[in-house]
Amino acid sequence: MSSPLYLLRLPQLVCAEIINSMKTTEQFAISLCSRRAFFVIKSLRRRSNLLELEAFGYDTVCVKDKNSKLNLKIIHLLEMPTHSENRTIIRGVSVTYDFKNDKGEVTVNIYWKDPKLVGTMNVIEHLCDLFQSEVSVLVILYDTGTELMDWLQKRQKTIKCVLVNSEKSEEKIFKAEDLKYIVLTSKSEVIQLNAFCFEPFQLPELPKTCKVFEAHRGKWLSLNEIMSMNCTDIFAKETEFTIEEINEFIRHWKNGGSPRLKALQVGMKQYMWPGLIFGLGLRWLLEVKTYVTPNRAKFQFEILHTEIERDDGVKANFKIDQDTGHFCFGVWPDAEGST
Repeated sequence: MSSPLYLLRLPQLVCAEIINSMKTTEQFAISLCSRRAFFVIKSLRRRSNLLELEAFGYDTVCVKDKNSKLNLKIIHLLEMPTHSENRTIIRGVSVTYDFKNDKGEVTVNIYWKDPKLVGTMNVIEHLCDLFQSEVSVLVILYDTGTELMDWLQKRQKTIKCVLVNSEKSEEKIFKAEDLKYIVLTSKSEVIQLNAFCFEPFQLPELPKTCKVFEAHRGKWLSLNEIMSMNCTDIFAKETEFTIEEINEFIRHWKNGGSPRLKALQVGMKQYMWPGLIFGLGLRWLLEVKTYVTPNRAKFQFEILHTEIERDDGVKANFKIDQDTGHFCFGVWPDAEGST
């Protein structure tokens, strides 16, 4: 078969069988050959819930499977290459492109005359239409702004995860007003702030859609902000609380506060069990238990750990991780139904 377009002349059942035996990369490559090729791939490929689209910054879109294994990376470039002879039309725009395969990781460079964000939006439309999928993860970098998030939330009901990322560089700083806008307007189930912000920042009230909140940079989160969150998972490992504050949180939960909470992990400034558990009325358990959080993190409760029970019978275990100094709190049953 000298040309992939020969595929389009085969009987439909044969064509469908071949298409569904292809890798995601091969299906995408053929979809670029012509408008007819695009519609044949779209209509005959077997729809799968295993694919996820991830938009990274304003110039990269990745196609991954449910195990986060990268199948395809598409990068938007403005420079016009002299070596690429591949030309196609994406959403009515004529572009050139080339493929690169590095040890099985396929990257497609698409060269646009349009501004980067316009080209990225066109690529997203092409992929969502072809694979009948939506963008599930959006990574916002310090210099990308929020226009892509605003556009995505208009074209689809929700984004599974919004990740705000400084890429481990203190030079890539977010403004407090930008972080506040992202948190306030996000419709995602997961908000992850992995961002440096050196301005005073007060966390606004989280949207009701947010189930998981993670803050991996900075120590700005207050106890009142945590207790006012209506989330299932809260992770703020750099934020450190005193023994008295942790004791106050446990009392808050025992008295019916944070009713949706399933897992909490925060830092501690110091840890002394007598002050931590004072007046809580808890039990000591002599058994090893593993708690799996809704976002698949695990708390390992060792042979001797504490259990506390609310008036409604709901139980929780907590511990201080001696290696990290983190306070870990898990409400039963966990994400796997264990009690």
